[in-house]
Amino acid sequence: MTAPPPYPRIAHVLAGRGSRDDLVLSAAEVASLWSRPLLVEEKLDGATVVLWREGGRLECALRSGPGGQDRARQLGPLRAWLAPRSAALGPVLAEGASAVYAEWLLLTHSVHYDRLSDYLVGLDVLGPSGAFLDVDGRDAVLAAAGLVPPPRLHRGMLGGVGDLEALLGRSSGCDGPMEGLIVRTLDGTEPRIAKLVRPGFSPAPDEAWRGERPRNQLADRDASWH
Repeated sequence: MTAPPPYPRIAHVLAGRGSRDDLVLSAAEVASLWSRPLLVEEKLDGATVVLWREGGRLECALRSGPGGQDRARQLGPLRAWLAPRSAALGPVLAEGASAVYAEWLLLTHSVHYDRLSDYLVGLDVLGPSGAFLDVDGRDAVLAAAGLVPPPRLHRGMLGGVGDLEALLGRSSGCDGPMEGLIVRTLDGTEPRIAKLVRPGFSPAPDEAWRGERPRNQLADRDASWH
């Protein structure tokens, strides 16, 4: 296949916790979330990437797609991480998925992680039909590919924004607070996905990417592959 589309922007559940041009769910969309069972995961602070097969090769790109600016030289280490895993990823991308979108967590952005479960965490899977798979379908593909999903905080009904905000707390990957939450409808109906960023979270400014970035660490401190 040709390169998959960029990963869609995720709308905020609440206004005022992002930049002016961020997407925000309408009041009706927010209300509809509480009428359905949801999956809530920790929102990890990394670089969104996409994996796909093209001409029999495993390809990867940053969120902006092939040819996009790699300001922090993240693609080289990502390719090195993927190389020994291509045997597991290749068949999945050839048969069960058109693309896997993931969070690449090697470099520290605004949250420094020192006990990650892995450097690449699967976010979403684009199915052969061109639609994103539901939660269970995504998890099955990630498991077959040997990729971990984001840390799970809740599955089921929520009573409202207050219940969602109560899930904000310490990150699974460090002793500090998490960046925020990702909310997904279990069946994939719209609004399929949304985010809640913790109050006071401030992303790293663009100027921070001009120099060398500190690196996150795995829980077992095994970073010998890079």
